[in-house]
Amino acid sequence: IGTPIIQGQNTGIGISTSVGVSIENFVIRQCTYGVFYYSSTSLTFTRCAILDNAYGVTGGNVANDVRFRECDLSGHNGTAVIPWGRQWELDRCTLVDNGTAIWHLAEQLILRNCIVGNSTSVGILSQSGYPQPVLLYNDFYANGVDGDQHYGAYSPGVNDVHVDPQFADQLGNNFALLPTSPLINAG
Repeated sequence: IGTPIIQGQNTGIGISTSVGVSIENFVIRQCTYGVFYYSSTSLTFTRCAILDNAYGVTGGNVANDVRFRECDLSGHNGTAVIPWGRQWELDRCTLVDNGTAIWHLAEQLILRNCIVGNSTSVGILSQSGYPQPVLLYNDFYANGVDGDQHYGAYSPGVNDVHVDPQFADQLGNNFALLPTSPLINAG
């Protein structure tokens, strides 16, 4: 994941629009808010790295039809992603080393082929009144104080696993999988 890089701002990217927005190949790091949305439209992030911020992706209004594809959302002191709105989908994303990976406030949340791990609090923080997320082929590992606080009040997903993904260099934010990773060709 490459350039451009936004670093050290209060807000890396602020979105307030009534038309669809697509953002690709951005690095946003060391900001208070990586992405702050105030929008009621579709948002798509592809191959973005939102790293080492106080909060990763949060908002001041409902965002509908939000998609993250092949994004790294890691190293946040607070929550990596706060889905709020109609439908949010995270596909092939990495959410590691966060306070909480996901604080679920969406009508529908879909996680597919994601790695959610090493959160100090919980993998998915459940909020009363929000439905079970659709969880398909994810790896939830080492979340919470005891290492097994993955789903909050929710049930595990279809074919989810709980294994060390074996990153190339987790401390250096290189989340490529080593050839020996149990996740390669696993789903």
